[in-house]
Parts: sequence; structure tokens; C-alpha cells
Amino acid sequence: MTTPAHQLPTIKEGTTLGVRFSVGTWCAIVGFIGSSLAIVVGFAIWLHTIYADQQEMKEAQSKQAEVLKRIEDAVREIEFRQKYGVFSSLPRPTTANP
Repeated sequence: MTTPAHQLPTIKEGTTLGVRFSVGTWCAIVGFIGSSLAIVVGFAIWLHTIYADQQEMKEAQSKQAEVLKRIEDAVREIEFRQKYGVFSSLPRPTTANP
């Protein structure tokens, strides 16, 4: 038995299974596979974006922690100098340079 022109075989004609799909069914199968692939790729891109944002946030937090540490060290030094009356070598105030 030969496959009609409007149907595409899924397996060879001589097999015992003889499963055949119509063109519409093939279109649905290809569409489903294509949309599934698009969803998987989109999900991978989304996960990568989240990972990159998380890495940026970690870097920003570590920079903020470094700045906070320097500020705390400066405050401790100023408090120590004020407590023991050491005023001779305080750092000069910073000035803005336009």
C-alpha cells in the first residue's frame, strides 16, 4: 500500500507498524518541537541573566563592604586621637576638585 500524497510517513512503508500522520499533524509536531526549543533557549537566557545580575550585585556589595571598612577604620582612628589628645597628624580634610 502506497502512502497518499497528502500524508507523510513516520516510518518506512514496509514496516509492520504502519503509523502515518497527516500534514496537519506533522505541522503540529514540528510546531510543538519548535516552541519547546524556544522555551528552553529562553529559559537558559533568563537563568544566565539572573546569574550575571547576581554576580554584579556581589561585586557591588564587596566594594561597599570595602568602603565601609575604610570609613570604620577612619572613624576609629579619629576617636582614638580625640580620646588621647593626639591632634598633630590628623589627615587633611578632602577637597573637591572640579
